[in-house]
Amino acid sequence: DRVHGAIYVLHRGGIPLLRFDAKHKYVGGWGAGAFKVPHGLRIDSAGNVWITDNGASTVQQFSPDGKLLRTISEANGTFKAPDDLVFASNGDIYVADTGNARIVHLRPDGSYVSQWGRKGTGQSEFATAHGLAIDQQNRIYVADRNNNRVQVFTADGKSAGEWKGFGNPFGLLAWNGKLLVSEGEA
Repeated sequence: DRVHGAIYVLHRGGIPLLRFDAKHKYVGGWGAGAFKVPHGLRIDSAGNVWITDNGASTVQQFSPDGKLLRTISEANGTFKAPDDLVFASNGDIYVADTGNARIVHLRPDGSYVSQWGRKGTGQSEFATAHGLAIDQQNRIYVADRNNNRVQVFTADGKSAGEWKGFGNPFGLLAWNGKLLVSEGEA
């Protein structure tokens, strides 16, 4: 969290969201009973906490202290097992809607803009759109788990390439001009 210097950890234990201060001291947690399968965690530019709940098929926004601000469950159709989300420089939101094999583009207020993708192995198709990253040029990277690749897209969903040869990419982070890929099988 660049606003408060907080570090958040999301897991599937009794208190699913843990918060640590900038000095790594545990300062509390929240969310007990609030999620079916908490999956993705991102912090927006205002310091709000966003969580994808794979089991409840929702994307939720919380204040830093855990107050529910909004729940998004539909975007041109119902979400089905969303896994991750990222924010563009203008605040737009991109969601990996894994169960529907698509990437959903939303405005900062949660309103639907567009979507792309479908189940498959071809260009702009996903076996499992699992993890997302976004770089300073607003290129969206998708960990296409089970297709063993990372696909790259422009902010409007046009294919901009792919990298193959991964065992099973799970999570992504665009950082300092580099793309970090967590590998699920290597």
